[in-house]
Amino acid sequence: MTSVRIVAAVCVVSLFLTAGCNSTPVSKAERVDDWRLGTSPWSEKLATLDKAKLAEIESLGFDCIEVGLPYAQNEEQFAGANAQAERLAETADEVGIEIWSVHIPYGPAYDPSLVDDAARAKAVANIDSLLGAIEPLGAKKAILHASFEPVKTEERAAKFAACKASLKEIADIAAGHDIAIAVECLPRTCLGNTSTELLELVSVDERLEICCDTNHLLQETTEEFVRAAGHRITTLHIADYDAKDERHWLPGKGVIDWMAVMDALVETGYTGPFLFECRGTSAEEAEVFAKLKAEYMERVAK
Repeated sequence: MTSVRIVAAVCVVSLFLTAGCNSTPVSKAERVDDWRLGTSPWSEKLATLDKAKLAEIESLGFDCIEVGLPYAQNEEQFAGANAQAERLAETADEVGIEIWSVHIPYGPAYDPSLVDDAARAKAVANIDSLLGAIEPLGAKKAILHASFEPVKTEERAAKFAACKASLKEIADIAAGHDIAIAVECLPRTCLGNTSTELLELVSVDERLEICCDTNHLLQETTEEFVRAAGHRITTLHIADYDAKDERHWLPGKGVIDWMAVMDALVETGYTGPFLFECRGTSAEEAEVFAKLKAEYMERVAK
C-alpha cells in the first residue's frame, strides 16, 4: 500500500471522530454539545399546535419539534391537513423553531405491511397524499412504523415481504416530496423490533433511514441497537422504560443506561437532534437534557 493509500485509509477510519483529515479532532464532549434539543409534544398534533405552545417550547431552549399527522383518508381530509400545515409553518417561522420531523399515522389505513395488494396500495397512496399535503412544513424526516400490530408468527414472513415492497415505493415517494423516511424501531410483535430486522427492512433502499425510539427495544439494549444500526440512525425518540414494554418515561425513571446510549450515539456519528417523546412536560425534558449533557461532559473529561 502506498503512502497516499495509507493516509486515505486513516482518514476513513477516523472520520467519525474528526471533521476531516486536516482538521482538529472533534471530542466526544463537542459532539454532544452540538446536539440540538427537540421534542414531540405528546398531547399536541398538527391541528392543535398553536403559537402559544410553540413559543413556550422555544423559550425552554428547544430548537426543533416533531409534529404528529392526522389519520387522513380522503381528499377533504388531505386538504384540511394541507391548510393546517400552511398555518403551522407560518407560526413556526414567526416563533423561530424548526419543524424537524413529522410522524406518519399508524393503523390499517397506513400499514405498509398489509398482505392484501389492494389494501397495501391504498396505504401507500395515503402516505403519498399525506406527505404531499404537509410539504409546507418543510420537515426533513417522516417517521414511519413498519407495521401495525399484533403480528402473528404465521403471518410475519408475508408481512415482512409486503413491507419491503412498500418501502421501495415509499422511498421514491418521499424523495418526490423532498423528505426522508425514517423507519422506527418498534416493540412487541411489530415488524422492525430488532436491529437485525429493521436493518433488513431499510436495506431495500439506501435513502431509507432509521428512527431510534429508545424505549421500544425489548430484545436488545438501546446501546446495542445504536451500535448495530447507528450508521442509518438519523433521528431519535428519547424516552425511558422498564425493558418490559414501552413506557415513555422521562430519562432517569427507567432502566436505560443513558451514558452508554450517548456514547454509542457519539461513536456511531449521530448528528441529529436529541428529540424527546415522553409523558412529561417540555420543561421537564429540557431539564433532563441539561442534566444528561452535564453528566456526560463530566464523564468524558476524566
